[in-house]
Amino acid sequence: MGTLFKEKIFLFLHLALIIFFMSMSLSNIVFHKVFSDYVVLEIVTICLIASPVFLFKKNLFSIIYSLIIFTYFCIAYVISMMLDYNTGDIFSLKYINLAKELLQVSTPSFFNIFYILFLIFFIISYLISLIYFILLSRKNRYKRKPTCYSFVLAMFIFIISIGMPLKYAVYHDIERDNQGNELYQDMKAPEIINFAANRYKKSAFEKYGLVSYYFNELTDMLSWNTDTKRKMIDDYLNTNPTAEKNDYTGILKDYNVLTIMVESAQSYAINETLTPNMYKLQSEGLKFNNNLSKNKTNISEIIGMLGSTYEHTISSGYKVDFSLPAVLSKEGYQTAYFHDNVGGFYDRDNVMKEIGFKDIYFHDSYSNSKIEFKGNMSYDTTFVEAVGDKMVPKDKKFYTYWTTIASHGPYYSNADSVKKYEEAGYYERLNAAKQAGLWTNPFDRDFPRYEWINIKEEEMTSLKKQLEHYQVEMMNFDEALGMLIDKLKSNGQYDNTIIVLYGDHDSYYASCGLRPLKYYLYSCMDKEEFPLQYETFLTISNPTLNALYKTKNGNSNVDILTSPYIIVPTIIDLLGIDHNQNYYVSKSLFNSKDLDNVFYSCELKSVISDKVFDIDYKNTKYKSDSADEAYMTDFYLNELELIKKINIFNMMYKYQYFGSK
Repeated sequence: MGTLFKEKIFLFLHLALIIFFMSMSLSNIVFHKVFSDYVVLEIVTICLIASPVFLFKKNLFSIIYSLIIFTYFCIAYVISMMLDYNTGDIFSLKYINLAKELLQVSTPSFFNIFYILFLIFFIISYLISLIYFILLSRKNRYKRKPTCYSFVLAMFIFIISIGMPLKYAVYHDIERDNQGNELYQDMKAPEIINFAANRYKKSAFEKYGLVSYYFNELTDMLSWNTDTKRKMIDDYLNTNPTAEKNDYTGILKDYNVLTIMVESAQSYAINETLTPNMYKLQSEGLKFNNNLSKNKTNISEIIGMLGSTYEHTISSGYKVDFSLPAVLSKEGYQTAYFHDNVGGFYDRDNVMKEIGFKDIYFHDSYSNSKIEFKGNMSYDTTFVEAVGDKMVPKDKKFYTYWTTIASHGPYYSNADSVKKYEEAGYYERLNAAKQAGLWTNPFDRDFPRYEWINIKEEEMTSLKKQLEHYQVEMMNFDEALGMLIDKLKSNGQYDNTIIVLYGDHDSYYASCGLRPLKYYLYSCMDKEEFPLQYETFLTISNPTLNALYKTKNGNSNVDILTSPYIIVPTIIDLLGIDHNQNYYVSKSLFNSKDLDNVFYSCELKSVISDKVFDIDYKNTKYKSDSADEAYMTDFYLNELELIKKINIFNMMYKYQYFGSK
C-alpha cells in the first residue's frame, strides 16, 4: 500500500468524519434529529469535499486544505448555533459580508455554553489527532516511495467515480419525492436543492444536511444564467402592471412622508402613560393588530424603502427607480435618510445613495463620539436634538426615513446603560406607573406556559429587569417622536404629513445567558401564541386619512394580516402616484381584497401567517387549531405565489437587471 497512501487515507477519513459528526450534532441541536432526510447525499458530498487531500503530493498542502475546510465548518457551526439559539436563524454564506457587524453587536450572552462545549470538543479532537498524525508522519518520512503517489491519485479518481453516481441516485430520489409539488415543477434535483437553500433555508438544512446545504448555496451564488432569468423577470413585470384605484388613491397628494423604523418595536411596549406619543398616533391613526415582521434590521429597512428586498449587494450604478425615495424625488420631494450609527454598518453609506436618498445623516454628522454597541446605545432624543430640523425641514415637501437605535439590545446587559436611564429619571417614571397600576411588566402575569421552560426564580428576576430596560429605551424613543411631532406642528406641517411607524423585528435580544425574551413571553409549545413571536408594531397616521378610514370602517383597526411590505405601495397609493404594482411584493392596504395572508421572512427563509409557520412549501412546522382546511388551501396558494415573486426579486438584483456600471 505504501506509507504515503496510508497517510492520505488517514487525512481523508480524518476530515470527512469530523465534518460528518459536526453535521450530525448540529442537526440534533437545531432539529432534534441525528440524520438529515437524505443522509446518503450528505455523506457523498462530504467525501467529495474531503477528496482533494489526495491531489497534493506533499502532506503539508493536504493538511492546509483540511485546516481551511475544517475552519470554515467550525465558523458555520458556531454561528448557526448562536443564531438558532437567539433568533431561530442559521448561518448562510450571504452572512459572510456581515462579519464585522456581527462582531460589533455580539456578546457572550449570545452563546449557550453547552453548545460551545460541542465545538470545543470537535476542535480539540481534530487538533490532537492532527498533531499525532504530523508527529507520526515525520517519523515515517524516509519510508515514503515516490511511486506511491500514483496510488494516491487513483484513490481520488475512485472516490469521484463512486461518489458521483451515488449522488445522482439520490438526485433521482429527490425528484421522485417532489413529483406533484407545484413549487418545484419541472425542476431537476440540483435546482430543487438550490431553490430550497435560497428560499427555505432551514428546510434545506434539515432535508439535505449541513454540508449539502452550504455546497448548493455556493453553487447557486456562482451560477450566472442571465438570459433565461431576464425573460422570467420581463414576463413578471409586464403582467397586470397597473395598480387598481380605490377610495383612498390620491387623497394625500403632495403630503410629506415621515417614516420611522423603530428598533425592536413590539406592541406590548406601547403604553398610554409611558409612550404617549406612540399611543396617540396608534389610537388616532390606523392601528394594525395583526402585523408580522422578522428580518434583520437592514432588510426591514430596505423593505420600508423598496417594498421588496434583496439578497445581493446593490452595487454602484443600479437603477432602482421604483424605490420610495427615487419615486418621490421625481415628484419634487427632498429625500433624506437618518440613523444614529456609523455609515459603514451594513454598508448604509453606499446602499442609501444607490436606493435614491439625496441626503444621508449618520452619527458623525453631529458628533465625534464613538458609537457604543452591545446594550449601551445612544439616546434617540440626543439625535433628534441635533438633526431634528433636517428631519422635518420648513417650507419643503419632504420624505424622511429614520432608523432609531435607542431600543437596540441586549437589554440590561450593561450596568452603564442601566445607570444612564436611572439618572435620567426613566426608571423612576416606570416604577411610578407600575405602582399606580398604569403599567404591568409582562412577566408579572400568570404564565402557565412556563411549565415547558421550568424557569428559575433568579432567571425570572433577570427577565423582568430586561423587559423594564427595553421599556425605558422605548420611552426615550417616544420622547424623540414627541419632539418631531412638536416641530411638525410648529411648522404648520402636522396635518399634511403622513407618519409611518413600524418595527423591524421582535425584541429578541437577551442577556445573562438566557434565551431571547420571546421564548419566555410566547412559548413555542403554545400553538395559539406561537405567531406572537413575530408580532411587531405598525401604525400609519394622518388626520385626513384617519377621519376617512374611521368613517368607512367605524374604527381605526386593521385586523387583516399585514407586514412592512405594504408600506411603500400604500404610501404611493395615498399620494396618487401611478406605478407598476409588480415592482412591490405586496399591494396597497386599501386594495385589501388583493392582499394575501402570508409573510415571507428573509431571515428565517420561511413563510408565516398568524396561524401557520411553513419551513418549506407544505412542510408545516406549526398550525393553529383554528386553521381549517379552507384556510390551509388559501394559505398554500398564497405561499406558492409569494415564493415565486420573492424569487423574481432576488433574480432582479443578482443578475443586475437594473443595470450597473
